[in-house]
Amino acid sequence: MVLWHGAYVLAGRADVPFLSAFSGYTNPVYRLGEFVIGVALANAMRQGWRPRLSVSTAALVALFGYVALAALNAFVEQLTASGLPLSVLDLLYLPLTIMLVACAADSDLHGHKSIFRKPAFIRLGEWSFALYLVQAIVITVAVRVFPFGTVTWQSAVVATGVIAFSVALSGALFHWFEKPVERWLKSKLPAPKTSGRRVFAKR
Repeated sequence: MVLWHGAYVLAGRADVPFLSAFSGYTNPVYRLGEFVIGVALANAMRQGWRPRLSVSTAALVALFGYVALAALNAFVEQLTASGLPLSVLDLLYLPLTIMLVACAADSDLHGHKSIFRKPAFIRLGEWSFALYLVQAIVITVAVRVFPFGTVTWQSAVVATGVIAFSVALSGALFHWFEKPVERWLKSKLPAPKTSGRRVFAKR
């Protein structure tokens, strides 16, 4: 992922046509790296690895890191008038994201109380990937239909509607497409090994 960014910067200096197609922020091939990291983290936890921080500590560290990264970006923006690319900011924050996800998963495995264990939050989590897919489409359509140039009460109403519609659409996509496809794929794959499941059961 770091090498991808290096190549992107070099290509930008060479003025390569269609450069935006290689952006780390939008290119799914680049985003595959984050997916692989998530798979590796889940596999490590199935084999018994656990983080040493609590969720509250991890959240504080992540919040401090976010503020520090925002300050760094503001400093760079003063020097360059553009700031760091969004994909670079994502990559710099990725270790803190991994830490927070691991600590939250460990808390779940130990059965600790959390508002995020409530059914509504679990459901929203299940819908999150579908939300990731549809929200940009909904926002693009809304901006074209309601071209507000400034922040007004009308634009606030539209923004609220966009959020509500995006969440509802992601729920529909999850239940009527993603989940059926997942069941179909699982029916075609060999049964997983049970060693990892026993690790979870012990916790």
